[in-house]
Formats: sequence, structure tokens, C-alpha cells
Amino acid sequence: MTDTLHLLSDYYPRAFPDRSGAAIHDVIDLNTGWESEVHSFSVDWVQDGLPCSEDLILRIYPGQDAFSKAKKEYEALELLHRAGYPVPRVDRLELDPAPFGKPFLIMERIHGQPMWKPMFHGSWFKQHALRVKFCSLFSRLHTLDWRALVPDPEKHMPSAPNRLVEEYLLRLKPLIQAVPIPGFQTNWDWLDANCKDVPSAGPVLVHWDFHPENILLKENGEAVVIDWTGLELTDYRFDLAWTLLLLSAAEGSRHREPLLREYERQAGHRVQDMEVFDTFACLRRLFSIIVSLKYGADKLGMRPGAEAIMRRQAPAARRVYERLLTLTDLTIPEVEQFLNSSEAS
Repeated sequence: MTDTLHLLSDYYPRAFPDRSGAAIHDVIDLNTGWESEVHSFSVDWVQDGLPCSEDLILRIYPGQDAFSKAKKEYEALELLHRAGYPVPRVDRLELDPAPFGKPFLIMERIHGQPMWKPMFHGSWFKQHALRVKFCSLFSRLHTLDWRALVPDPEKHMPSAPNRLVEEYLLRLKPLIQAVPIPGFQTNWDWLDANCKDVPSAGPVLVHWDFHPENILLKENGEAVVIDWTGLELTDYRFDLAWTLLLLSAAEGSRHREPLLREYERQAGHRVQDMEVFDTFACLRRLFSIIVSLKYGADKLGMRPGAEAIMRRQAPAARRVYERLLTLTDLTIPEVEQFLNSSEAS
């Protein structure tokens, strides 16, 4: 933490000159995920002769697409804040990589505990209440009127709104084809063939990593959603399928139906044609793991060390693979090799 403290102490007073005598302390490494590097820190300063202090977050973006990810999250947080959606306040986007060698954000630190543990391991009543809160936040995101928040909504519309699903998969096809892993190509062909008759729903705002570890519960019961590098416009079922997959893989498939039913209750409609979106979610998860282990996590914009986390999470990856097999019945030898070697070690 010494280097981060030193670099922050040099950078912060120059970036925020109105905070007279700004002093940085209590820098803490909060890194737990696959992607960005996260540190909390505190700053003291004097304003109008009075002492002030605040706790903040430094979020550093690694990988080949670091600059676009940092800019994207900054713009997402600003847009959602204007919409009244519960997100942290963002103070600064820094695209000059000089201080840390990578672009970064400085934002408000939310003091609270992640929703994950009490949502799945608390009392029955606690679990039920948090499942309701979780799905309420999720469906609320998907129904936000994003058109009212941007100056030229038509500029952000997909070229073919009625073919959202097909168009989104088409955008990702070159990435699959660029990495020679035959089992993925076979499953991708299945997905390509089965998506054409799926009617589009949207476009709506999606998070792309909406899970309870990315929701912080404050002491007063309010919930704040974090980690917005993936915000974009597409069919909401991509977002829903990804969330259901992550939670089922980590906590067991028995949680899938209660979460889906509660989401439908909050959204006010039934969700159709989930098989295609579930298949895409499985392929996305497994592809990320295999490509990262074979070529390095930075190829997909993840932080150093993500590979070790993936290996530790092999049991969850097996549940993802088993789910894929129930959907397509098409094997991926490279995934099986990874799972077998991880379980043998």
C-alpha cells in the first residue's frame, strides 16, 4: 500500500486544488474480483477554516480496453445518478495513465456490506426480503427511461431494434472465431441457429454483472449498486440470464426459479425464450475462463491474478458447464480438460 499511498498523496492535491491541505491516509486493498483494481482511502482537508474528511474509492482499470472501460463507467455512473438510480457519486475520471500507469476513477465510498451473504445465508425472512429488494433493483434498471437522459436518443438505438438478439450475437462472432477453440464454435453455431426466431425485447439498460456482491447494503437499509463497466443497451434477458447463471453456479440451481419468479413479479410480465440467453451466458462464462487461462486475463480486459481466482472457482465452472450440456448437448473438450485438471490438483 506504500506505493499507492505515495502516488495518491502526490496526485490528489493537484486534482482537487479546492481541498486545501488534502492529506491521504488509510489506503486499503479491496481487490476480490476478476477485473479492476480497487482501493479505498480517506482524505482530510480544510474548507472555510473547518476540518473536513471523506472516504473514497480508487478504481484502476487494467487490460487492453482500459481507457474505454474507465470512460464507460464514469458516463454510466453520471447517467444513473441523474436518473435517481442508487449508485455511488463519481468525482473524477482520469485518462492520463501517469499516476498509476492505467486510467482510473475516484468515487464516493459506500459504507455497507455486500448483499450476497445475507441474501443466501441469512434467516429465511432475511433471504426473502433481500431477494425482493434485489429483483426490485434489477427490474427497475431494465425499465428506466434512458431516452429521457440522453440528448439524442436515436443515436443510441441499435441499427435493427427488432433483431437485437441476433445483432448482439453477430457483434461477438469475430471474437469467438479469432480464438481457435472448436467446441465453442460448435456451440456458437447452435446459438446462431436458435436465436433467429426469438423476438427482441428492448433495448433497455443492462448492467452485465448484476449480482448481490455488487450491491452494498447501508446501515439504514438502503442498497447501492456498484461496478458499472458493462452498462449498455440491449435485450434485458442477456442481463437476467447472466445473473441467474452466476447465482445458480455459486449457490445452487435451487435458487434459480425463486429469483426468476420474483423478477417476473416485479417486472409485471413473464419472461420468454430464456434458453437462448441461458446458453449465451454459459458460453460467455466458460469462454472467459478458457481464453484467460490460455492467453492471459488481460486479453479480455481483466486484472492480473484473475486466472488464479478462476482456478479456485472450478466447482462453479463445472455447474455452468453442466447447465450448458442440458441446453445444447454439445461438449467442449477444452473446458472438460480444465475442469478435470483443476479437480485433480
